[in-house]
Amino acid sequence: MDSLLIAVPLNLLDARIGTGVSDTIALPTRLALLTWQTSFDVAPAVIDIDIDISLDGVIWTTIDTSTNVSGEVRTITNPSAAVFIRANVNTNTGNRQVTLILIGKVSGFLQSLQPYLQLSDSTDQQPGVTTPIQATFDTEDSIFGFTHSGGDITILKSGTYLVIASAQAGKTSGTAVITFDMWLRVNATDVPNTGCRTTVIPTAETKLLIAEEIINLVAGDVLKVMFSVSNTAVGAGLISSAPAGEAAIPSIMISATRLG
Repeated sequence: MDSLLIAVPLNLLDARIGTGVSDTIALPTRLALLTWQTSFDVAPAVIDIDIDISLDGVIWTTIDTSTNVSGEVRTITNPSAAVFIRANVNTNTGNRQVTLILIGKVSGFLQSLQPYLQLSDSTDQQPGVTTPIQATFDTEDSIFGFTHSGGDITILKSGTYLVIASAQAGKTSGTAVITFDMWLRVNATDVPNTGCRTTVIPTAETKLLIAEEIINLVAGDVLKVMFSVSNTAVGAGLISSAPAGEAAIPSIMISATRLG
């Protein structure tokens, strides 16, 4: 299910022909305003479009309706109690193409809140190659102002960011000396001077890798963490663990925040 991001336009309907409901979209918390805009390829004779909200994705309540055949911009105030949202085209005489764009805004201190991110991974990442490989993250511990998919972290707001990545380097067998490298990459370019290296000998040993940087990023940039191992035959990689009675230890974590 897609989610609405603060101040990022989202197409609920993209040149939809005829009638029917849109996909269901998850709403962010503390939402203060929802603005939505309708447009058509050709003005329909009659149009009736509802914006529906729900707490469970099953029972829906209509909170706003547009019947303007020329298209319009409407604003919904205080929709913060809603969890899900959808559009419903009830009437579309002439089966015209309907486009509906939605944008959410917050108020108060949240408008000035800087983007922040904390991701982690609960799995072992043991590459089958010695060439560089991209680390992945399966848990969004905290996220605002970024999007994340696998190992790709997309910047939504240009600015200067502090980025810190840390990983547990280890292996599962053998006595060979393994060298581990880790560094940051933006799009297809390695970030200069972000590399770090460690070596592991005993099987039971893990060592901490930390890559960090203060870096200027622009909206649309994709931030990545890259790593490599010198030998793939001994289960070398980024190793997670779950000590009894303690917090889990992810194989890798990354934190990022916009400084300005």
